[in-house]
Amino acid sequence: MNAVPDESNLEVLVDSTALSSNLAYGTSTGYQSAQSGSHQVAIEASGSSTALLQQSITFASGADTTVMPGYPPLHVAERFQLSDRL
Repeated sequence: MNAVPDESNLEVLVDSTALSSNLAYGTSTGYQSAQSGSHQVAIEASGSSTALLQQSITFASGADTTVMPGYPPLHVAERFQLSDRL
């Protein structure tokens, strides 16, 4: 989910592969499949190759996880990572 109101649309990359592009404020990618384990997640402003957030995130097997960059003011390594229980 894009929770960064003062930024353009966002690109979401997992292990350098685009998961979503032009993610507008207040919208989400919906749940996406990912292998369990550690992955490099990067969030960039659309049209930029400079990461607003780049961090290794571990996804647990069989778990649903929400990663949500936000503002104000988040530092580069800050993000919300929620373990969802459905």
